[in-house]
Amino acid sequence: MADYTVSGNGDISPIFPVGANIGNWPQGGTVPSTSSGTPAVSGADNANYWLPIWSGEVLNAYDQYNVFEPMVMTETIESGTTKRFPITGTVGHIGVWNAGDELIGSKDIDNPGWFDISLDQRPMASFFELDDIHLMLTQWDYRSELARQAGLKLSYIRDKQIACMIAQGAFTAARRPFSDNYNGMNVGGASSILPPDSRFNVLGLRGANATDRTDAALLLLEYLERYMVRLAEIDATMGEVYCAVTPQAFHDIRALGIARDSTSLQGGAGRPFFGGVAEAGGLGTGLSNGMFGIAESLDYMGVKIIKSNHLGELDHAKVEAGQTNTTRGTISSVGKLSNGGNVGVIGDLGDAKYNFNWFDGTRNDDTVVGNTGVANTGDALTPVKALIWQRSGVCSLRLQGMKVETVKDVRRGTFFTVASIMGGAGVLRPELCGAIQGSYTV
Repeated sequence: MADYTVSGNGDISPIFPVGANIGNWPQGGTVPSTSSGTPAVSGADNANYWLPIWSGEVLNAYDQYNVFEPMVMTETIESGTTKRFPITGTVGHIGVWNAGDELIGSKDIDNPGWFDISLDQRPMASFFELDDIHLMLTQWDYRSELARQAGLKLSYIRDKQIACMIAQGAFTAARRPFSDNYNGMNVGGASSILPPDSRFNVLGLRGANATDRTDAALLLLEYLERYMVRLAEIDATMGEVYCAVTPQAFHDIRALGIARDSTSLQGGAGRPFFGGVAEAGGLGTGLSNGMFGIAESLDYMGVKIIKSNHLGELDHAKVEAGQTNTTRGTISSVGKLSNGGNVGVIGDLGDAKYNFNWFDGTRNDDTVVGNTGVANTGDALTPVKALIWQRSGVCSLRLQGMKVETVKDVRRGTFFTVASIMGGAGVLRPELCGAIQGSYTV
């Protein structure tokens, strides 16, 4: 649902149009005419009606380009700022309950007692400036492209926010009253369920050796098995498990088993793993079809493997609210930053709750490279390359609706339009979040 607001007098303008039509700026609510400079008399004083049309198209584009939000728990609130998820305590048990034995309840039920997921302090927004507002009425291609870009920009911010939450969950220790069995999958470093591995340095890295990329893709499938085994060990919900990789890694996985040279054809080898044929288990679409759409996926042991172009941007990045965005240094063909290479800084994702070091899997911004954002010789980096999660691990919170506003700027002779969304997110069940990490020393 979208809310929309019109500000300013849309009928009078000394600037545009010119000639015989001076002062006849077409208001968005007028009936489309043959000339953008001659508004129809009927409806000239009505509220703009292009806004609800355009805002609906923005919402459609926003939902279409979102990758992560539809794959986590999504809650919408109509008012307020916070949604509370209560924890009623732990369930005790006794094998033999003898007469006279008193059963004592858990003393940890009040710590923490609940999880609060809050909206961000400020909304995210996309905006544009347009001189001839009549184009928004008469030119569908023009209006739809602006709607697509506005929705795309908002979805990019939201996807990165939720990706940061999933990554945080992977490194979050269990919260009371839960036991250590409910840590994030990456808690414990080398002793974790999904330990860092140097072979992941080149996972989906364009320009890396094809053999090394294949080895990394195969190891990723093994880590998916480890993740699923862990869910079974803690009797976690098994449905709707996702793994997000870069587009290059996605196609490396899809190409597993395809011959790359003549030696791969010996003994009848070379059958694709994800060929979409019965012999391959029907894990993917047949190779006669392309898989370039944002919603396409591969299936492996109940895990839906998807692609996200945001992971390539977040690779070796530091998300820190309020910082100036900087470009990441060049990553070599073996997936490493060289001495003095810059860690990319992303400071425009919203609240500090999304802060995360993608180069070492922490929320502390000075553990390795320091606030300077430069990797130095001897720094041990464990960059996050892919994410694995189950739907209920993270909650995405949204204040109902999108707000769309437009105002005429007489000084500039333009209409300025803004689309904004108020959202938030938080980790609910860290034991369902995992990260795939590389490992190397600068």
